[in-house]
Amino acid sequence: MIENRGVHVDQSNWSVSIKLYLKILLITGATFGLVTAILVGVATDLKRGIALGICAGPLFGLWMALTIGTTHKVLTRKYANSEEVTPNQSTTIELDSSLDLAFDKSTEALAQFGATIRSSDKMKFEIKAATGMSWKSHGEILTIRLIPGDQNVRIEISSSPKLKTTLVDYGKGRENVDTIAKILTTRSS
Repeated sequence: MIENRGVHVDQSNWSVSIKLYLKILLITGATFGLVTAILVGVATDLKRGIALGICAGPLFGLWMALTIGTTHKVLTRKYANSEEVTPNQSTTIELDSSLDLAFDKSTEALAQFGATIRSSDKMKFEIKAATGMSWKSHGEILTIRLIPGDQNVRIEISSSPKLKTTLVDYGKGRENVDTIAKILTTRSS
C-alpha cells in the first residue's frame, strides 16, 4: 500500500499554477531589479540605476516565470492527477516485517538509490540521507521514519531540498520518494 502526501492545496490546479508563476515572477524580478539598480546606480547614476531596475526587474521576472514555471509544469505533468508537485514530498508505505528487518531494508534501499547516509538511529527509528546535486536541484535530504505496528511497520519517506529557498525541483522530490518506496515494496515481496 502506497499513500502519497505532497503539500496538498484545496484549490484548482489552475489557481495553484498561477501562484507558482507569480511567486517565481516576484522573487526573481525583485532580486534582479534590486541588483540591477545597485550595480548601475554605483557605476553611473543612482536615478538611472533605479529606473533601469524598475524596468528590467519585472521583465526578467516574467521571463523566468515563463521558462522555469513552464519547464516545471511540463516535467511534472505525469503527476497531473494528484496534488501539486512541490520540492517537499513524502509518502508512506507499510511492510509486513519486523522493525529491525524494515530498518535494515530501508538502509539498503537508500544505498541502492545512491544516497549517502548521514545518520542512522535505531532507537529513534530514523535514517537521514542526502543526495548529490543534479540539474534539477542542489540535492535533497531524505528522511525515513519507521513506525511499529501490530503486524507490520509503517515507513514514512520524505524528501526536502538542501537549499531551503528552492521553489521548483522539476519533480525530483516526488521522484525520490516514489523510487525509494518502489525499492522497498519490491524487495519485501
